[in-house]
Formats: sequence, C-alpha cells, structure tokens
Amino acid sequence: MSEKIKQLKQRWDKWDKSWDSIEQHNGFIEKYPKNTLKNLNLEEYTNIKTTDYDEYFTHWLERKTEKCGKFRTASSYAYGIYKVNSNNIQDEHEKKKAEGKYKSFDKSMKKSKDYLDEIDAKDYFEKNIRPIIVALANYDNIDESDHIKTVRPLDINYARKIAYMYNIDKLIPIFKKEVLESIADFFDIRDEVDFTSYKATEPILDKICKEFEFDRKIDMKDSQRIASFLWENFGTSVSFESKNIIYYGAPGTGKTYTVQNAIKQKMLLENAKSFFTQFHPSFGYEDFIEGLKPSIKNSVTELVLTDGIFKKFCKKAMNELKDARKNNREPINYYFLADEINRAELSSVFGELLLCIEEGKRVDFDEKGNIKDSSIIIGTQYSYLYKNENDAVIVDKGEYKFGVPANLYFIGTMNDIDRSIDSFDLALRRRFIWERMDCKYEVILNDDKFQEVDEENLKEYKTICENLNDFIANTLGLGKSYEIGHSYFMDIKIPIKGQNKNKITPNNVQSLFNKKLKPLIEEYLRGEYSQADIEKELDKAQKIFKLK
Repeated sequence: MSEKIKQLKQRWDKWDKSWDSIEQHNGFIEKYPKNTLKNLNLEEYTNIKTTDYDEYFTHWLERKTEKCGKFRTASSYAYGIYKVNSNNIQDEHEKKKAEGKYKSFDKSMKKSKDYLDEIDAKDYFEKNIRPIIVALANYDNIDESDHIKTVRPLDINYARKIAYMYNIDKLIPIFKKEVLESIADFFDIRDEVDFTSYKATEPILDKICKEFEFDRKIDMKDSQRIASFLWENFGTSVSFESKNIIYYGAPGTGKTYTVQNAIKQKMLLENAKSFFTQFHPSFGYEDFIEGLKPSIKNSVTELVLTDGIFKKFCKKAMNELKDARKNNREPINYYFLADEINRAELSSVFGELLLCIEEGKRVDFDEKGNIKDSSIIIGTQYSYLYKNENDAVIVDKGEYKFGVPANLYFIGTMNDIDRSIDSFDLALRRRFIWERMDCKYEVILNDDKFQEVDEENLKEYKTICENLNDFIANTLGLGKSYEIGHSYFMDIKIPIKGQNKNKITPNNVQSLFNKKLKPLIEEYLRGEYSQADIEKELDKAQKIFKLK
C-alpha cells in the first residue's frame, strides 16, 4: 500500500458520515421493484409534473432520490424519450403541435425534430427504452448482449443511476467523469476503468474494498458511507493532464474557483503544496524569476539580487524532488497557480523559463540524486551574481543554475475577452495545454441553492440562460468568449418564504438582468455599437432573458 493510500485509509477509518439516503432508496424500490420493470409503461416512465403528488420513474431518479447520488440532466432527452410540456413553448403554432406529444431520438441517434403521438411513443419506449432499463437493473453486460449493444439513447449518467439503484453492492453513486478520473488516478487504476461504461465505478469499488479491507457484502449504509467519503475527498477534483495548463474562457465560468478547489483537495489527499498569485500589467521578470532590488544595510542603500516568487517555489519543489528520489518514495507535487495570467507581458515575465518549463525538459533525479540526462538546466541573466548554492535552484558540477523540477505544475487562468490566445507569443503558446471553460448549465441544475426549486421552473430558467448566451454569441456575433458564465446566473435570488417560496420568479430574473447582466453586455457592445444601437440590443436581450 502506497503512502498516500495509507493516509487516505487513516481518514476512512475515522469517517463517520454518510448520505442520509436509505429512506429514499427504499421508497424507490418499493415504487419500482426490479421484477415489475418489464411491465413498466410509458405513463409511469415519463409525464408532466403538475402537482406535488405526481410521480413517475424519471422524476424519482433525478429528483426524489438525490441523496442516493445526485445528477441533473442537461435536457429531458437524457431519458431517451420524454413527454413535452407545451406550456414551456412560446410560439403558439408550435405549442399546439406539441400538446400531448413526446420527443425522442431518430434512427441515427440524433434528437428528433418531430413529435411522437402517444401510440408511436409507446412503441418507441417498449422497443428502445424499457429493455435497457431492465438490462441495467439486472446488471447485464450490455455490449455483449444479442439485443442491446449500448445504453443509448439514455444518457450515460442517467443509466449509471438506474444501475446503481438496483445494484448498490456493485457500484458507487458518483457520476461526474472528472471525479471518477481523479479517483482512478489516485489509486493508479485508470487503465482498468472504462469511463464509457455504465459499470465504470465497479473496478474503483473493488480497489477501495481491497485497500480499505472491506470484507463484507456492501449494504446501502456502507455504499453511502463510501460515496460520501469519496465525494468529500475527490468531489471538486480536476485531472490535470499536463504540468503546464492554462484554463481560459468567458467571465464567470469558474476557472479560478475550479482550479483552487482541485488543488485544495490535492493538498488534503497528497500533502501537495501550492502558491497562488495574480498577474497584473506591472508584473515582470524581477517579480517572477529574480532581479535587483534596493536593500538598506548599515544606512546604505544597495541593489541586491532577490528571488522572485516562482524561483522560490522551484527551490522548494526541487529539494523535495531530490529527497524523494534518493529515498525511493513518490515526491510531493507543487502547484503554482497564476490567476489572470494574460494581464502581464508574458514573454518578458517568463524570460529563459520558456526553455526549461516544457514537460519533457523538466529536471529530475535518479535514485542516487544524480541529475537525469533529459533535464534542461540553464543560466539566467543574473546567474553571474550567484555567490553560493542558496542563490541557485540547482547545482550541476559546481555551477549554479536554474531549472524547473518535474514535480511542479504551472497552472494559469485567464478571461479570453481581456486578451485572446492568438495574441500570445507562439513559443509560449505551444508549451501549454489550453483548456477552454464555457458556461456549465448543469452547475445551475445541480447546485444546492436550487434543490427545492420545481423541476420545470428550474429547467425553464436554464433555457433562458442558454438563449441569452446564444443571442450574445451568435445573433450579436461576439462569439463564445463573450458568453456569460454560470456564476452570474447563479446569483438569482430565490425567496425562502411567502407565496413565491423556492421559486425563480420573473421579477427576480429581471432584477438579475438589470443589476448584473445588462452592465456586462453593455460593456461588451460599447466598442462595436452606437449608444442608440446598444439600447436596442439590450432591449432584445431582456426580452430573451425573461420568464413567462
């Protein structure tokens, strides 16, 4: 057992929390026993919720069993087929066509533009949906089946939730891909996990039971204890695919929030170290690597070579790396996070660093502490002032040098509208992986703030958020970099008492638009439109971002 798994098991041994989900699970199984699924009909599967007492299979899975594992679908197409709520359609002609109808997928598994009447919908459900539900409940090997080769048209996370509800001893109720990847990486079993399968968490559960010495059949209480423990430790994880990554996108898409939370979890799990800074226009090489700065000694001011923040961090990471290699253990990772990285003049900030920051040129050591041949070490413009090994990041054959250690991750974040990727020096761009982060509407659906909001009300709100961003990106022609991030949409106020309790109301939507969204859109348009035209476009935007 590795040291990091030992530390995780120590936390597990003390873990006494669990998702309070037994009652919800029992209620679901009582309502939809496994042996009755082969007779499940369309009306029991999907319907329109008009009162608090209306119940159907998809609603139970997504909303009434949230404590058994939360997920929210991006759209009702995740269910394979759904009954259309014509009240959510504004166009009167289209609304009339949709009354009492259903939507599903066509033969090529694309979302059908046509409506299905009740007879065709029942036929589609019985041939394409119900057999998959039965197979998931029975834990069949779908890809080996003579009749069913895929869980499609069901969404994979929806399929995983169905399978879990009937097989709590075989799966874990965590569905987010990034989290599953991080757990698999932590336990070094990524190659054993098929992330496209509804059984993706089976090898993860097997590994955890082995490492945590879990030797009994897992019941609901055990399952939920394991799930709550994993979510606490990995729930905000991000699998960093490279040691040089820049996350970019529109404002409010959670770039800094996501990375900071991911690093916090790595600090908890791996004893990782981190440093956070924010770049700005006056930030330079002297702040980042090293430079001459004034110092007063004996009432005399003199210029002294002073380490910058990144060089200091490299020194600490290098010492840890060398010690780990000599003692045959895994080194602790060091995470350097540069927020708003594009606000500084990066070519001058990085200087010689561009040569040695590439992942394949990082400094590493063998078990005797000797520098590996693949390591790139360089002198800086101030190396001639180094007096001893304390001034250098690394010493090679008596020479004081600079290099970037293999256990250091450099992560940047930036708003694309401040300065686009294309404006960066090509030599700098090619040394980083660029990860775009767009508005994630599922974050709105899954956030605890909206937990008590009616499903139809919440999905209507999500739709007007999507429509506003479509207007900005496509109608106004500004592109995805100018879309509004989900953190802005999550600022909507939801009453906690009164007749509008737990409702997203038209008045609160209008208030959010006037106070938060309108000024942002106006700023986007300022350089492109006259003031009169700006007002016209803002009026159009407000009509789009509006509940009925």
